[in-house]
Amino acid sequence: MASEVIGPYLRRVERLISQSPGAYVERYTEAEVVPGRVNLRIRLRVSGGHLLSLSETITQEDDSLVFLKYSYHLQDADNQRVFRYDNATHHPNLHTFPDHKHVADTVQPSVKPSIAQVLQEAADAISESSPGSAQ
Repeated sequence: MASEVIGPYLRRVERLISQSPGAYVERYTEAEVVPGRVNLRIRLRVSGGHLLSLSETITQEDDSLVFLKYSYHLQDADNQRVFRYDNATHHPNLHTFPDHKHVADTVQPSVKPSIAQVLQEAADAISESSPGSAQ
């Protein structure tokens, strides 16, 4: 069973996902790998055939969440990356290492966003790319 800090966080994420307009949940998995360590995997289809994939490995230190690994990836209907945030350790030159953001073919310094921020950024990016939107 998830800890008293991780459990409420997972419920908040579940609520955010359920309240996302136009999102269809293809997969939602919470797996406690060992006591106090949870893998969260979410795959959403959103407007226009976009795919939003959210992945976190979470543990707890004292009363705080610790995100050991994360990746938040949005791609369009043609499987082209719109953005991806992650903390894979392959860009040590960035001042926010290991945290970074991929946009198109570039890598930018970034801090880990919340899932709420990712959902909002995805909605904004999809809206901007929709036919007839002001760009």
